[in-house]
Parts: sequence; C-alpha cells; structure tokens
Amino acid sequence: MARSCAGALRAVTGTTGGAGESGGAAIGGGLGQNAGTIEIRGGTVVALSHNSGAGIGGGYHGTGGSITISGGIVDAQGRQSGIGGGY
Repeated sequence: MARSCAGALRAVTGTTGGAGESGGAAIGGGLGQNAGTIEIRGGTVVALSHNSGAGIGGGYHGTGGSITISGGIVDAQGRQSGIGGGY
C-alpha cells in the first residue's frame, strides 16, 4: 500500500492503492505537507482520501507539487481534490 511521504518520487508500474489519514493525501504529502514529486508510469492506482488531503498530491493545506501520470488506470478521489493540492 502506498503511504504519504512529502518530497518523494513515486514510480508506480504495478497495482497499488492508498488511503489518506489524519489530513494527509492517499499518495503524496502528509498533514500540512506539499506533494513533492510524484510519477506514475502505468499500472492501476486507487488513491482515496476521505479527509482534507488530495487523493494524489498535497495534504491538508499542502500544494500538489509536480505530478506526472503517463499511462495506466488512475482513480484518485479526495474531499476537494482528486489530484492536486489538499483542502
């Protein structure tokens, strides 16, 4: 399972998923953190944040950073943003 981690490069080629906790994005920044750099290259990604973080991107009050998706199937859902900055 993917975990929140600001500033990290994420290269996804298989199947992964994540769920944001305590204001963090499902994949990307934690509470109050920016996403940093996220790269998804194919595969299947399900990123659901049921709080104030983005599905893929920044946590609560965090920016989306640099997000690149090149291929694959991506389902990203958040309270205000599926992909990008947090609430």
